[in-house]
Amino acid sequence: MKAATGANLMASLAGMPARQLNLLLGGVLAVVLALLWTFALRAPLAALRAQQAEVARTAPAANAALSPLQLPALEARVAALTASVGAPSGATTGAMQLGLIGGVERAATRHGVVLRSAAPGPERIVATFSEVAIDVEAAGSYQALVAWLSEIESGAGALSVVSFELRAGDTAQQRIIKIRLAAYQAPKEQT
Repeated sequence: MKAATGANLMASLAGMPARQLNLLLGGVLAVVLALLWTFALRAPLAALRAQQAEVARTAPAANAALSPLQLPALEARVAALTASVGAPSGATTGAMQLGLIGGVERAATRHGVVLRSAAPGPERIVATFSEVAIDVEAAGSYQALVAWLSEIESGAGALSVVSFELRAGDTAQQRIIKIRLAAYQAPKEQT
């Protein structure tokens, strides 16, 4: 019986003019889209809008001026961050670069990486911070170099990789890396 009903439906659809068939299919599609909107999309979109409104309501204004009470807390936070990246506030650039080179060398030894050279790089101002850089060339296996860089970037003296060059070494397993590492120091107080 179902086969006959399906065959009758197909025969009646095939006998319809193309314009009526297009209108029928468009109507069915509109009903399906309306049901999809009602049951599948409307509730999640309403929840998303409510969440965005809550975040916008609770977030501080982006252009709000700092109150005098917030300034000391921010200065303390900058000092703490400066200390965490290994940039003592009174350190000279040369002393800081030597300390960075020593830290990089100790990390290289732990990971089996050979430092070919390490030299102070140029100092420049980035935003309001002093960028203290060192240029390093090292050799080791790819895995050792990755582990070494990971320690350098996430360690207590967190250094940033400013430039990076990798090439094949003398053996099939060896890679040579030439990088510029940088630490950032808060601007010096003007007296």
